Amino acid sequence: MTSFHSIEEAKDFLANRIAAEAARENVPLSEVERKMLYWSETDWTLPEMMRVVTECDCDSVLPCGRFAMKG
Repeated sequence: MTSFHSIEEAKDFLANRIAAEAARENVPLSEVERKMLYWSETDWTLPEMMRVVTECDCDSVLPCGRFAMKG
């Protein structure tokens, strides 16, 4: 079992694993999609997350068209 010293470290681990899997399946994540993996309303998130959320238009489908944020 992997142990993490912070929420940021755990999110980095998960984001890297998800991005690697997407790349293996030839559907690499966009920069916005990768940053959205760090989204949280209550825990640590990227400092620029509010800008990222605005860019991704989370009320609709993300730019890649592969998935939508659920509210």
